[in-house]
Order: sequence, then structure tokens, then C-alpha cells
Amino acid sequence: MILPDRKIIYIKIPKTASTAVSAAIWDHYGIDRESVSDAAINLNTYFGDPLGVDGWHVDYARIMAHLGTAFAEYTAFSVIRDPLDRTVSVYRWAKSKRPNNSCLRDFPTFLQALEDGNPALPNQARLHARAQIGWLRTADGTLGDIELFDQAHLNDLVPFFETKLGFSPVFETVNRSPRIDVPLDPSLSARVRTFFHEYQRLYDVITASRGLALPL
Repeated sequence: MILPDRKIIYIKIPKTASTAVSAAIWDHYGIDRESVSDAAINLNTYFGDPLGVDGWHVDYARIMAHLGTAFAEYTAFSVIRDPLDRTVSVYRWAKSKRPNNSCLRDFPTFLQALEDGNPALPNQARLHARAQIGWLRTADGTLGDIELFDQAHLNDLVPFFETKLGFSPVFETVNRSPRIDVPLDPSLSARVRTFFHEYQRLYDVITASRGLALPL
């Protein structure tokens, strides 16, 4: 999401309270999330494409390429989430949408599908399960210059909004995953953290300092 008037970029990563953060922005600008807006630009619709599976989720590298030299004027931020919690949330959401999909029979089957890159996994589930670190990279694979906040402490974002966006947000709109039971044992939890090992290291560093504007 590009906010030209404030020179702000929001990298909307799926299943990281991204609906709550986005809705605070949409409400402030009076934006219909289904339409094209010059106040909050969604590159998935800006050039006339319909709002599909990708929704408002656009990665750092694509926004960087779109803005070109003007990118240097912008400040980017994003919200990240514990990889185990997020993976469970992705599974619950995907299972509620496609209950009969063979890759979503149960959580271990879903995890195996992620590990194998199983093409039978629904497109939306694949998008939502994309490693968070992938949304934050530049075109050459390095981490972007992004201020990161922890989903578990969402109110840490309030001072950022007040300073950078000029308003105090209310994070009340949620897109909560259905409460499908997901039994987790230590082995299964460890598999998730191993699969997302690169992101896990980043998350541990960010959360150690509550995720406020750390240099990466």
C-alpha cells in the first residue's frame, strides 16, 4: 500500500493483523477497499486489474520497482507475527475456505504440503503461507529498509501512525481465522520453525526489542 501524501509504504503481509492495520488507513481516507484510490494505492488494482486472490498484498520489491527514484522519499513499515502462530492461522483460514482440499485435511498434512511445494494447495493458502521474509526483500534478495512491528504488540504502532500518518488509529476491524482445533506437539512446532528458519531468526531479533524501528 502506497500513501503518496505522507510518503509512507505499508507492506501488508497476510495473517499479521493486516486487515486491522489496513482498515485504520482505509477508514481515515474514506477508501472503499474494493476500488482504486490515489490516496492509498494498491498496485494489484491500480492498473485496472480486478481485486483477486492477492488483495492488497504487494511485496516490498514490487513497490520499490514501481516508485523508482521516488522510492527514496518514502518510509516503509510492516507488521510481522510469530511464524508458528501465523502458520496455524493460515491453516485455519484456508481450511474454512476449502474444507475438502486434500492438502488441508489436518495441520500436519498442510505443513507437509508447504514443505513439498504441493501444487494442489489452494492459491490463496499458498499466498498467505508465503514466508513473511519474502514480502520484505528487495529485488536482489536483501532485506528492505523497513520499520517492523510485532503483531502481538499492535499498539506499538500507534505512535508511528500519529507521527508519520498524522492520525491516531483504531485497530478494531479483524479478519479472524475460525477456531479450528490444531493439536500441536513439540515435534510439529519445531518443524514449522525449521521450515521458516530464516524468518524465525529475524522475528527473534525484532521481538527482543519490541520491534521498534530496528536497523536490519
